[in-house]
Amino acid sequence: MAGRQFVGDGTAASLAGMSKNQLYDIMSQMKALIEQNHQQAREILIQNPLLTKTLFQAQIMLGMVQPPQVLPKIQVPDITTASAASAASSATTTATSATEPSDNSSISW
Repeated sequence: MAGRQFVGDGTAASLAGMSKNQLYDIMSQMKALIEQNHQQAREILIQNPLLTKTLFQAQIMLGMVQPPQVLPKIQVPDITTASAASAASSATTTATSATEPSDNSSISW
């Protein structure tokens, strides 16, 4: 196995070797199938995920679609939890100060 390369399924290399005319021809044939028999085309794509992926890669290469963008995962604070905690804290502070005497003379040092 020393000579074997692991390059996924090989479809990218196959597509890279095709001319734009060949890629457009494949897309045209798929479009014709969809227009003639939408349900059959759907079943073919569902049963052949590699074909679906290959057609999508061809669309990207032809500029028909933009490749998916990977977005960094950003931690966004949960506003509802933070608001609830802040409100609870305020309510506790207000309740505590309401039960304390307002006259500082009754506080012993």
